[in-house]
Amino acid sequence: HDGQHSGSLRLMGRYASIYICVNKCSIDFAGAQGVADEFLLGHFLVRGGQIERAKLDEILEERRATPGGGLLGADLCRRGLITEAGLRRAMAQQTTALVFEGLRWGEGHFSFHPAAEPSPAAREASLGLPIDGLIMQGLRRVDEWRVIGQEIDNFDMVFVRNEDKIASFDDHRLLRE
Repeated sequence: HDGQHSGSLRLMGRYASIYICVNKCSIDFAGAQGVADEFLLGHFLVRGGQIERAKLDEILEERRATPGGGLLGADLCRRGLITEAGLRRAMAQQTTALVFEGLRWGEGHFSFHPAAEPSPAAREASLGLPIDGLIMQGLRRVDEWRVIGQEIDNFDMVFVRNEDKIASFDDHRLLRE
């Protein structure tokens, strides 16, 4: 950010990699390989109400059978299944989530490759997300996870309501605070 550099930042973790396309003071695009489904574009399109899960699954199956259909978002726009604005929102959410995920990693390697011109995907996306704001928000989340991790040492735990305990409280004994 301070050096006004442009290029691609590649983060390589144990099982996944994230690449972030930087254009001076902003992030134009991020992509990944080997990440969980929650970081894939389709997840953000479904969550944002742009497309139904069943329809997305149908399209993905069709794309697997006939490779070479280009980028998923562009394909869905061409088919008239999502809007350009909806795709842009989903891409911004995905890029933000990938930056946060990269900040959360406790180990790995990174490299920065300067480039005079952005990649075609970054040029087309041109999200313009502010680097400093994303990093500050991401570090705040990392800190929150650290605090949570001190209390909960196993994230596979399942919490259930203890109905007997709840029933033992009446409205007068359990204050709002």
